Amino acid sequence: MVTVELINYIRGQLSQGKAKEEIKANLLSQGWNETDINLAFSQSVVNQLATPQPSINTKVITQTQTGKPKNIFDFKNLKWYEWLAMLPAFFLLVQGGAIGAAIGFLGWSLSLKIIRSESKSKVAKIFIVVGITIAYYITYFILGSLFIVLIKGLSGK
Repeated sequence: MVTVELINYIRGQLSQGKAKEEIKANLLSQGWNETDINLAFSQSVVNQLATPQPSINTKVITQTQTGKPKNIFDFKNLKWYEWLAMLPAFFLLVQGGAIGAAIGFLGWSLSLKIIRSESKSKVAKIFIVVGITIAYYITYFILGSLFIVLIKGLSGK
């Protein structure tokens, strides 16, 4: 008589890599009927095919996320156009102190995100970076002019 325990035993032995003949000989020595063993083998194989199991030969493929930006402080691997995107931060650090540097750093990080995205062509990325660089220079000079006007207005001169 085929029992669930017999089927589970056969599955367990097969999953451990034992040969069908070895399992069959072991069960025959324990007093199982050969027809019951054959029926249990067929049921265990049918049930194993019905339940999806991962293949032994499956290769694990690891892939880095290309959409995830690199560390922006990795200066060793910067390309020339990434250095171009960093120019506003340096210029504003020298000219405008901490506030200017913060504005420049924001522009630089925005430019790097655009440069490192894969949804745009290289030419489009360069034009966008140049546009951002010019926009941050203009923004800096407008803010600088407003601060100068504000300081002169407060001093009364």
